[in-house]
Amino acid sequence: DFERSLPLLWERFNNRFDYPVVVFHDGLAPQSRQRILEASRNRVWFAYVENYASVPAFLRGRMDLDLGGYSVGYRGMCRFRSGPMFTQPVMHKFDYAWTLDTDGYFPAAITVDPFEQMHQYGHDYGYSHVS
Repeated sequence: DFERSLPLLWERFNNRFDYPVVVFHDGLAPQSRQRILEASRNRVWFAYVENYASVPAFLRGRMDLDLGGYSVGYRGMCRFRSGPMFTQPVMHKFDYAWTLDTDGYFPAAITVDPFEQMHQYGHDYGYSHVS
């Protein structure tokens, strides 16, 4: 999906602002990294995360609960994005972060810099909603 979504990210947003794209992974093969790099003109940074999908000790006894059919990997990603992502060394370089799924697409050009807007208006958190 990256090979389709990254070119759209560049075309519809990042060609105006040139923000780096940080790809967190827990062991992405060199061939996969190369395909991602070749997919678009975005500046792509790879950041290795150890134990990305590990289940915290306080949840291990609850793994048999029905949690909506979501996989351990998906739930690990959600946990990571809710806090640990911001403690990663690569994130110390940034004031803001925008998380995107690999299958997320931009239906139209984004001509206003959302990070600049957040800074200008003193916002700490924003979210996107496209309907």
